[in-house]
Amino acid sequence: MDILFAWLFIISTIMVIVYLVKGLLFKRKPALKKAGIAGLFMISSLILFSIVSPDTEEYLTEDTSETDRLEQEQEEQEEQEEQEARDQEEQEAREQEEQEAREQEEQEAREQEEQEAREQEEQEAREQEEQEAREQEAREQEEQEARDQEEQEAEEEGAFATRSNPVPLGESVAFTETHSSDDGTEYEARYEMKITDVVRGDEALTVLQAENEVNEPAPEGMEWAIITIEGTLLEWDKDAPYTVLHLFSVIDSSGSEVPQDESASLDGNLYLLVELSPGEQIRGRIAKYMPVGDPSLLELIDLSGNDGIYFSLTE
Repeated sequence: MDILFAWLFIISTIMVIVYLVKGLLFKRKPALKKAGIAGLFMISSLILFSIVSPDTEEYLTEDTSETDRLEQEQEEQEEQEEQEARDQEEQEAREQEEQEAREQEEQEAREQEEQEAREQEEQEAREQEEQEAREQEAREQEEQEARDQEEQEAEEEGAFATRSNPVPLGESVAFTETHSSDDGTEYEARYEMKITDVVRGDEALTVLQAENEVNEPAPEGMEWAIITIEGTLLEWDKDAPYTVLHLFSVIDSSGSEVPQDESASLDGNLYLLVELSPGEQIRGRIAKYMPVGDPSLLELIDLSGNDGIYFSLTE
């Protein structure tokens, strides 16, 4: 039915156009009347088409509605894609944050483990140091006890050349020395030594300043002593000269070593750096200071770490 009315509308429209052209161009009034009739017919068909076919408006607007729907779906699709993209970005951001958080936790855990390991090492090192200190203290205690025991036994047995029983002035003592060469070979020497003379106080200072004017008085509370030493090489098992390299220290009456912060120069006849062969002798001098009037002792230092040999400087 809709098609029929459409065709009627089209035909009547064509007739209106044809009759209007004939009437206007050829001045024919009948043609104009027919054009009017055809126009009425066209209008009537349109009215009838509208009445009979109420779906016409929907038909005419159907394409527009479909386009709007498609556009709406397109917009919704785009919004959906945008939302999914945002959701994806948020998800990736959350995963990134979680990954960074895990890495931070792992890093902190590693640092904590390293800190604990360092603390453990430091604790073990402290314990090791404390253990070594205790062992060292125990060894020193044992060595001190051994020295005390030796001194006590020596005193009980009347040992000679000790601090409690020094070699008297003018008397000699024989002892054995062990020397090591550069290749580790050890050699033994048998040596005899005695103190033959001691000059102290003002007399010693006069001699020192007479031999070298740069020599100065001993520190306050001290006095110089010029000590004459005589040594004899008894035996020596190395095929080379024996060099005199003895070192001495001063021990005061309280048993303390007197530091020799100042030195004095002697003009020749020194007990130092003389080469000897078995049977040969050296007689030389050294200068030391000690407390004024104190019965100090002269100690021949044993370089192997054992107790030295003590000489009395008074008669």
